[in-house]
Amino acid sequence: MYGNKSELYTYGKGPEYASELEKLQAENRYRRQQNEVLKKYNELERKLIAKRQSNL
Repeated sequence: MYGNKSELYTYGKGPEYASELEKLQAENRYRRQQNEVLKKYNELERKLIAKRQSNL
């Protein structure tokens, strides 16, 4: 089982949580992870643009 021990997974329906608080905490973890990925993407994009401009 992944994640918090109180999470239960129902096939095709995603995890079920023991409380609304646990559900919100899991959503926040997921959103933080996505935010980190987007930050890394933006950083790579900025570097690529700067590299292209320096080669002109």
